[in-house]
Amino acid sequence: MTVPGSRSVGDDTARSDTTRSTAQETTKCVVRLRCSRSACEAARMGILHYGGADFEIDDRTLAHLKVVVAAKLRRKETVLISWNRPVQEGSGRVELLIFPEAPIVFRFQAGLPPRLNRVWLQVLQRLAGEPEGIRVISEEDAELLGKSRDH
Repeated sequence: MTVPGSRSVGDDTARSDTTRSTAQETTKCVVRLRCSRSACEAARMGILHYGGADFEIDDRTLAHLKVVVAAKLRRKETVLISWNRPVQEGSGRVELLIFPEAPIVFRFQAGLPPRLNRVWLQVLQRLAGEPEGIRVISEEDAELLGKSRDH
């Protein structure tokens, strides 16, 4: 459970990675963390909308990112978020630079917010303070990083 990734929304063979709207070009990407089959099947997918792009992220991960990103934006700080794309989805890395002045929307599929994991938040906050910014990591990886930092 170590490599987050992204892929285009829609049919991989028939659709392009972008869809055009009349006002602006909108890009859609999916961020998926490796997880157990049952957890992935049960995951509700939310949307992070920024700069004309929609990034589909599971609600639980998005809720944790929202807390950390909002804290930085309230302090008028720029935030860098990144994740790796797995080989089967084209490889590479996605990096999203978020500025305090630009509108950002966190849209959740679930009606109620999930219970937040304090360790995951602490690890994401620590990553947000590093020059490389926030790497989207799984809850399990955050738990491991949190435990290794305690010892």
